[in-house]
Amino acid sequence: MASPSLSIKCFLYGVLVLVFSFILQFIAFDTNINFYDDGIILVGAQRVLAGELPYKDFWTMYSPGQFYILAYFFKYFGESVFWLKFLGILSKSLIACFSFIYLAKFLKFNSSIIISIFLTLLLIAVRNDAFPVFPSLACSMIAIYLISENEKSSFLAFFFCGLFTGFSTLFRHDIGFYTFLTTMALLPIEFILNKNNFYTCYRDLLKKYFLLFLGVSLVSIPVLFFFLQRVDLNELYLNLIYFPSKIYILTRSLPFSSVFEIGKIDYINYAVYFPFVIILPAVFFIWLRANENVTRFFSLLLVFSFLLSVKGLVRVEFIHMLQAVIISIVLLFIMMFYFFKKKFLIVSSLVFFIAAFFILPILISSVGFFKTNIAQKFQLENSSLLNCFNSAGLNNNCFAIDPKYKAALMYVAENTEENDYLYVGPSRHDKIYINPIALYFLANRKPFTKWHESHPGLQTTKSIQQKMIGEMASQPPKLIILDSQWDNVSEPNQSSVSSEIYDLDIYISENYFTVQEFGSLEVLKRNE
Repeated sequence: MASPSLSIKCFLYGVLVLVFSFILQFIAFDTNINFYDDGIILVGAQRVLAGELPYKDFWTMYSPGQFYILAYFFKYFGESVFWLKFLGILSKSLIACFSFIYLAKFLKFNSSIIISIFLTLLLIAVRNDAFPVFPSLACSMIAIYLISENEKSSFLAFFFCGLFTGFSTLFRHDIGFYTFLTTMALLPIEFILNKNNFYTCYRDLLKKYFLLFLGVSLVSIPVLFFFLQRVDLNELYLNLIYFPSKIYILTRSLPFSSVFEIGKIDYINYAVYFPFVIILPAVFFIWLRANENVTRFFSLLLVFSFLLSVKGLVRVEFIHMLQAVIISIVLLFIMMFYFFKKKFLIVSSLVFFIAAFFILPILISSVGFFKTNIAQKFQLENSSLLNCFNSAGLNNNCFAIDPKYKAALMYVAENTEENDYLYVGPSRHDKIYINPIALYFLANRKPFTKWHESHPGLQTTKSIQQKMIGEMASQPPKLIILDSQWDNVSEPNQSSVSSEIYDLDIYISENYFTVQEFGSLEVLKRNE
């Protein structure tokens, strides 16, 4: 059992890791704007700030948490891409901090700090600061830590575990659900590891779970009632359940990379296998340490990693498996240090091979991205930090914007007023990959439509196209920007197949004409 002084020391080191991780990421934060993924959150937050509601006034598959938190920052600190990056960096720093705290339960502080720094470099390399997975995972890691030692964890700890599970759900309802399932796994884990004493302590465990349910409910139920009172139940179902579970799978799914494709694809994408490869040595580790208190926590982490990997099974890419990879890295290093210390040569060799095959490429890529991000910041026209706090639009000089997008933004600024509507979409609507959503935010112009995020299986359908035509007729956008950049993207899913629905394209061609072209961008104006 850790002494109180050791726990305080661990906490203080954790705070230092948090601060160091934040500073390291702040120095090398990504100056690029992901016009699709960042744009989803930026425009959603901007619409929330204007008094609109997710699911009712604009379509999204995401939980509402990140829209509202970013809208709060916009309201009090100004509308800037910087605040999106800031929240991403803060979330990633919390992940690095709790990775250290997890590791420190098994390893020496020095080793835990080095591994947490590596994880920080990894989080810098993946960029995607707007990814709601990061704040959701940070909340989940706090929740699981709070109940890591059932017998020592107080009733209050289970209550706060419920609160943070609820917070996790507000950012990603799927990860929040997996976190809840992980907490439920404590019951069978406790039964397996502590059969003799299980029935004597189950009453306390049930009381603790009641407090956990209470914590989850205090966060999630008020939010649920808020939206049920304002948004049609069918809209909530279509946005948050039906589309992600049905249409997204058909139009965005990607298969696992074949082992025979080495050299043909980005090597780092083989890390998607990592959470599954460690399962066998992890089970052996649990069997060896079955009578130790730390095994309960390790078992919880293994269950958590496995459940998180389910999220990555649809679109099998490194970024979508990242949440499981991070927990798996923690598990791997815990095992590796233990097996080498106990001189289990065969298992040690296996774990070392896993580390070399998966971790080394990630480390090399992470260091490379870290250096690239720093170098890019000094190549911008005006890299002064003060320029990051400017309002939305071309004043965001501390961020790199593609020249064609800059030209289009200047044209919009010169030819429209702030209250004019804008449409930013793909050049065709029978087959869609993505659209540069962030242009709405950077131009500070309102989308004319509920469906500002272009998604296969959505705007490719006749019903949505007809609704958009109705919106376009009632509140016509003064300018339309169509981007053909992704027209030829072909993935092994239904997004590559034309729906042969051309209603919206025909309407645009009949009512708008081209006034400017900037690379892959075509700017159209409404017929007089």
